[in-house]
Amino acid sequence: MRTLIENRFALVLLVVVAMAALFGVAEATRPAESAPAEQPATVEAAVESALRVCPVPEDGDTRVAAFTPPAETGDAPSLFAATALDGTESEIGTIGGPGQGFDAAADTEELVMRAEGPVAAGLTAVQTTTASGDLLSAPCAPPGLGFWYLAPGAGEVDDLDLHLVNVDDTPTRVHIDVYAAEGALQTLEGDTVEIEPHGRTVQSLNEISESAPVVAVHVRTTTGRVASGLLAADGSGSDWVPASGELATDVVIPGLPDGSGERLLAVASPGDSATVRISAIAEDGTFVPEDQEELEVPAGALATANLSGVLTDRAAAIRLSSDTPIAAGVLATGGGDRAFTAPVPPVTGTAVVPGNRSGDGFEQELLLAAPEGAAQVEVVPTGPDGAAGEPQRVEVPAGGLLPVEPAAPTGAESGFAALVRVLEGSSPIYVARVQRNDGGMTILPVPPAPVTVTLPHTSDTLTTVVE
Repeated sequence: MRTLIENRFALVLLVVVAMAALFGVAEATRPAESAPAEQPATVEAAVESALRVCPVPEDGDTRVAAFTPPAETGDAPSLFAATALDGTESEIGTIGGPGQGFDAAADTEELVMRAEGPVAAGLTAVQTTTASGDLLSAPCAPPGLGFWYLAPGAGEVDDLDLHLVNVDDTPTRVHIDVYAAEGALQTLEGDTVEIEPHGRTVQSLNEISESAPVVAVHVRTTTGRVASGLLAADGSGSDWVPASGELATDVVIPGLPDGSGERLLAVASPGDSATVRISAIAEDGTFVPEDQEELEVPAGALATANLSGVLTDRAAAIRLSSDTPIAAGVLATGGGDRAFTAPVPPVTGTAVVPGNRSGDGFEQELLLAAPEGAAQVEVVPTGPDGAAGEPQRVEVPAGGLLPVEPAAPTGAESGFAALVRVLEGSSPIYVARVQRNDGGMTILPVPPAPVTVTLPHTSDTLTTVVE
């Protein structure tokens, strides 16, 4: 018995020794652990859903043009629907897939466009109205949480109306603040405007802005989201005011037209006081306006600079650099009409400019500015059916501006889109379209086509699942 026990202990000891030797060899031969690969904080994904809202057309001849850029999508299905605000189907047109669009007469209601699948990536739409010598344009934009507008006050125009639209199934509450040179003006009575589901309202800013030549209007939601548009109407010219975009310390305002007329820069600083440095980008290069190198903007107020003298007969873009975030815009007049432009992000890939026309007194030019460096750009006019015209390859000089007149493709004279593509290796550009017709003028600042969306990076780990 004793021998058996001793043998058992010996066997256990041998097993332990063998396992220790085995693990020792494994440890010695195991490759060194590599550091986990650094993952990007965000990733780019294709846009798969889009919503665009056009404002109520003014009296006159109104057309809506929409286009989505070409893309390799395989067999992925696309869905597109255009409806009135109440959901009634619109007969205005449809888009069958990427690289197509429509350009058609609009009725008297808001137009809501929804797209799913590949047709949603880069969907861009514009509404244009001709009426009594005026030419008006407005982007059909997605609803959001907040917008800034720089516009003439009721002291300069007959009517300043804010159009608010709720396309969702729940109520939206909107707060409206108005600023002038002396600071914040009294907010609208009741402070908050409530918009019922699938409803709209028009808020007149005449009374609150009657003593101000220029105002900054801040629209922000406290519940839900809203689509908004600001219309400045006057006997000497009317147009929709483009939104200024997010507050920033470095912005570029493209699209100041050539010709005579007023060019009034307006800058608002909602937070601290701002020192804003001004430079102009023209065909002959970048320069600082004489005696207008800087603009001092008080905290919670706005200031203006009249650039008419230095920009007479010169198309230009304006670059602003500030020590605190600002909103900005330019008010322009010419040919008996008024128009507005505002900052947009730079284009590094593709921009879409729908709603161009040939004949019937219409003419348009794209103003391409390249403040950071030279840019090689291709402009491709394309009809609603996707048939492309002759591409134009141009180079925008570093620190300069180049006007380009897109030519209508054969058979698409009544309406075509211009695809603006920045070629690989080029510096970014800023784009705007100036359109004229029988004395009317309108400016459309053009952002990049929303082809992709930035999403936070995720990984297949238990931590990700738990979080």
